[in-house]
Amino acid sequence: MGVGGTIGMIVTGLIADRTESHHPMFWIAAGLAAAGLVLVWFSAPDVGARTGGRPDIAGAVVLAGWLVCLLLGISQGNAWGWTSGGVLGLFGGAVALCAAWVAIELRVREPLVRLGLLVGQKSLSANVASALLGFSMFAAFTLISSFVQSPKDKIGYGLSGSVLDVGLYMLPSTVTMLLFSALAGRFAARLGAAHTLAIGSVFAGLSYVWLALSNAHGYDMLAFSAIQGVGFGIAYAALGTLAVQHVPMDQSGIASGINSLVRTTGGSIAGAVTAAILTGQVIAGTSVPTLHAYELCFWIVAAGAVLAAAVALGHGLRHREA
Repeated sequence: MGVGGTIGMIVTGLIADRTESHHPMFWIAAGLAAAGLVLVWFSAPDVGARTGGRPDIAGAVVLAGWLVCLLLGISQGNAWGWTSGGVLGLFGGAVALCAAWVAIELRVREPLVRLGLLVGQKSLSANVASALLGFSMFAAFTLISSFVQSPKDKIGYGLSGSVLDVGLYMLPSTVTMLLFSALAGRFAARLGAAHTLAIGSVFAGLSYVWLALSNAHGYDMLAFSAIQGVGFGIAYAALGTLAVQHVPMDQSGIASGINSLVRTTGGSIAGAVTAAILTGQVIAGTSVPTLHAYELCFWIVAAGAVLAAAVALGHGLRHREA
């Protein structure tokens, strides 16, 4: 994930800097998606027993509906006003649709999300940690890209970089993520998956603390990238184990899928929250975010990672691993 993401940013930077267009990247991404389908078709044969059932279309539609209401309300809070009828209506709609979604998932024969695997006694903490880590990781995609490209000579902060520079600054993350994800299995065997996840989450949080305290130089971004790679390399490797180790073997794929869904949801919320902060604190007379807005985002994202560490540590203490 780390290697592919960094290569993607570098390739995007090369194309964007030379062609001044992002359209070629959309075609490349579509081609990679098609290649992925072909690889799955040939490398993941369906050898399991078929249990029947139909797709939970109602659950999927209602889930999408309440997430759209929630994210749109957060992202438009500054523009419409947090107490405006539109924003309050969206939040109310999110609550109502979420309640309806729970009712649907409890009644349908083959639910999109098995709530027992989402909020079960031993699954809830893994899913909460996943959401918080998704919040921390996906927030970096928008925050770092925007911060690196901010013109320091005009607004007093940023690194005046290009799209390519964003990818180059994140190269240390690729190296450290690759190295420490390979070592995470040894850590988990000695400490347990929950405690390993807690350690990785702490490192992820420390990377954002670094940027919140020091962000004026290129080496600050390189240090952030290296520390972040250590954290997410360890955390995501351990998270995969934690998500499935307490569920029956025949439900491990479902539990893993739910954990991924929760992580993506956390990442979506991160984008809406950070956008709301950046657009809410701007330099007078412009639409450019202030340095304080970025630093506040770094602190919030760091807090999310540290909270994920606390959840994982609590899980490890409650459910001792053999």
